Order: sequence, then C-alpha cells, then structure tokens
Amino acid sequence: MVSPSAKRFTNIRVFDDTNYGKYRKFVEAATHLDKVLAERKIHLVYGGDIIEKTNDEELVVSGMQERLTTMLHHADAFIALPGGFGTLEGIFTMAS
Repeated sequence: MVSPSAKRFTNIRVFDDTNYGKYRKFVEAATHLDKVLAERKIHLVYGGDIIEKTNDEELVVSGMQERLTTMLHHADAFIALPGGFGTLEGIFTMAS
C-alpha cells in the first residue's frame, strides 16, 4: 500500500540501447515496461540526437549535453534497460 505522502512518478526517462532490438528478450521486456507505464498513465521522456519529447511536447536542443540536462529537468525518475556505453553515459550523467 502506498502512503498518502509517497511521491507519484508521472514522467520517466528510460535509457536503452538502440541495438538491443536484435535480442528478443530485451524487446519483450521493453514492450512490457511500456505497457505497465501506459496503464499507470506515466509519460515517457525520450530523445533522439537533437529532439526531446515530453508529454507530447517536442523540444529541440543543440547537443548531447543540453539533451541530458533537458531530460533531467523533465523526468521524475530514470530506468535503465540493457545497453552500451551511451546508456552508461546517460546513467552516470543523471547520477552526477
């Protein structure tokens, strides 16, 4: 049971690897996570090289550092799926 004072996450940034699609188990896990978040009405904060999408709003950024900073300001929590060095970089940047 969740206490009334517990914080509810509404925006989550998921870090993953764009190459994990070749691994069926990773795709299944990511698909399941997506369904669970959608059922709980939690928005995904995600980004490509220069565009961030948060709650159906697109934000254009100038580079990787601004991209990570923007995600940090728009997400309440972070989840890491299997990935490579880019995933690790994102995790460590968010932690620091």
